Amino acid sequence: MLAYSQELAPVNPKFIKRLENLQSKRAIGKTGGSRPLGYSPAPVNLSHIARSAKGLKAASKTFAASYDLRSYGKVTAVKDQGNYGSCWAFATFGSLESCLLNDETDNFSENNLANLHGFDYDGFDDGGNAYMSTAYLTRWGGPVNESDDPYPNRGGSPSGLTVRKHVQNVEFIPERASATDNDDIKQTIVDHGALYTSFYWDDAYYQAGTASYYYNGAEDANHAVAVVGWDDNYSKANFASQPSGNGAFIIKNSWGTDWGKSGYGYISYYDSGIGLDNVIFLDAESTNNYGAIYQYDPLGLIGYCGYDATSAWGANIFTAGSPASLSAVGFYSITENTSYQIFVYTGVTAGQPRSGTLAASQSGALSAAGYHTIPLNTAVDLSANQRFSIVVKFTTPGCAYPLPVEYAYPGYSSAAAASAGQSFVSSDGASDWEDAVTFDSTMNICIKAYAAATTTAPNTSAEIEPNITINSQNSSQITLRQGSQLSVAISMSTSSSLEADWWVLADTPYGWFVWYFYSPSDCVWRFAASEASYQGPLFNLSPFEVLNMNTAELAVGTYVFYFGVDLLQNGRIDYDVLYYDYAALNLKK
Repeated sequence: MLAYSQELAPVNPKFIKRLENLQSKRAIGKTGGSRPLGYSPAPVNLSHIARSAKGLKAASKTFAASYDLRSYGKVTAVKDQGNYGSCWAFATFGSLESCLLNDETDNFSENNLANLHGFDYDGFDDGGNAYMSTAYLTRWGGPVNESDDPYPNRGGSPSGLTVRKHVQNVEFIPERASATDNDDIKQTIVDHGALYTSFYWDDAYYQAGTASYYYNGAEDANHAVAVVGWDDNYSKANFASQPSGNGAFIIKNSWGTDWGKSGYGYISYYDSGIGLDNVIFLDAESTNNYGAIYQYDPLGLIGYCGYDATSAWGANIFTAGSPASLSAVGFYSITENTSYQIFVYTGVTAGQPRSGTLAASQSGALSAAGYHTIPLNTAVDLSANQRFSIVVKFTTPGCAYPLPVEYAYPGYSSAAAASAGQSFVSSDGASDWEDAVTFDSTMNICIKAYAAATTTAPNTSAEIEPNITINSQNSSQITLRQGSQLSVAISMSTSSSLEADWWVLADTPYGWFVWYFYSPSDCVWRFAASEASYQGPLFNLSPFEVLNMNTAELAVGTYVFYFGVDLLQNGRIDYDVLYYDYAALNLKK
């Protein structure tokens, strides 16, 4: 034991039971009748979130009696897990793909996740869970495109495929306390998209004619799906056995379109298993968001520990590989309303996380449990081979195990490994820092650091002349009246073929918009987006229309359109190497 009697939180008893079943060769993917399943609980038990959250909730919110993401184009196509226990991977990407709509349509590879999650489980037969998915995504192991690693190809995922997104935030939604405690689930779906959840499936409780399911027993969950909506008035008479009230969640399953209603079905609000393990995979960002990630926890949250108090300190000491600008910190919170204090030190002495120079500090609170990326208010410049530390004080209301940790649990996370000098823990953040390996030789604190790699802009004397016009006029400002036709076009004259970020932006009375180019026939304006319009080499561009509309419905005011390129191609506007033109519209009644 460490000083001050640090202890691990109790392991989830459902996980222990399922692991024993696996070790006795009872297949997880083939229970509950003839259907392929695959949900296996994690060792983390966050049921305390529900207990603490219920006391903090405000009055019940008002939602529409029914809601269906399909009506808003917020679901991707139904997929088929086949005869494998990989539902957990399909539910994961059912959520992530939904959250990215309508800005973009993706089809991510469940095969890659099921093969390369990194845990002891065979992701095709032993099953998995959302914590395994979170670890894979937040270490930037994926997602990759389905076309790069098609399903099913058990054990056949190649390494080195292009990761398409960086997942920076995942939220763990409190479990339901009763059949009518559905506000958290509803709000999450409305705000973000489809929700990963689990429940117990057995064919005997399914009513095929209405694609409805209701179970009211004590069996543990064995299947994961995506919740895409609800219907408060869905009749209890539609179920094979009648629940005590109306109402059902609408689920997107992974058994192909031949199951249910074209792959969708209903689960009663009164089902005893639905809504107990709820996760939303949101905030998948461009892979240009950060240039480097520092981490010791590729398997993510395996447990949490503390000193029998709601506050504790954790720290990781890293060494910068190359010059970089440290710009964000990532970690798990294991309760709602977790508060944190972050300290960044540079020039750190080995084994002393709070030595050296305090380069940045900030504090905040997190309304949801989950994995979070916190952008630093002040970026920290790092030199090559410089030792630095990320120190975090965690305060978790109602929970005496504030520190998120990765460690090797036999049969589950055996690949977790640690070395002395990496992770440190303390009860007060002062002088009692202990190396985490003195408690468990495989333990690391789940704290990551993100840096934007320092790059040097290419030298060029080449001609680079972007041009933007409004109604064919290259003027700093023109005036139109509401109801006039508006045309905005861009062109480029250049003798260079350097790689660049291309930007087409509009500053409007409604806010900022970015124009995205995917192909000449697939272009779209998006509100408050932050990625480059296009990335690729410079070339001569004849006038290309990016907007053509009647202004009758536009608000009067000033609209400024920008077209530019910068030569660092990192998904951010770099003003030192930015070439741009602009045109302004004064719209009057």
